[in-house]
Amino acid sequence: ACALLVTQKSLRLGAPLLSMSAFAFTNELSTFAGYEMLKYVSFPVQVMAKSVKMLPNMMMGRIVNGTRYSVFQYGQAIAALICVAIMHISDEAGHESKATGEATAMSENWKLFMGVL
Repeated sequence: ACALLVTQKSLRLGAPLLSMSAFAFTNELSTFAGYEMLKYVSFPVQVMAKSVKMLPNMMMGRIVNGTRYSVFQYGQAIAALICVAIMHISDEAGHESKATGEATAMSENWKLFMGVL
């Protein structure tokens, strides 16, 4: 920013800040939610959960930018979301709760997961 101000005597960016603010906000929110969610799930579910970000990004792209996606692409994003849900449920069924703290962690995990939806 300082280099632009010194060399061009103005601080004009390429894109208007208002149009980029929605993307910046959702990016920060998804990063925060992603790191919080990773505290409560196993590694395989962590890896699969990264693919869940497709659907919210597609929806924001449609709302903010007007980007059109095919029904097939929405189907792929929904299928990834369903696969993550199935893996999460099977991971919970395979491990019995050792303490009430773990049960609380699982309920918090579901809240975060439903927040993505």
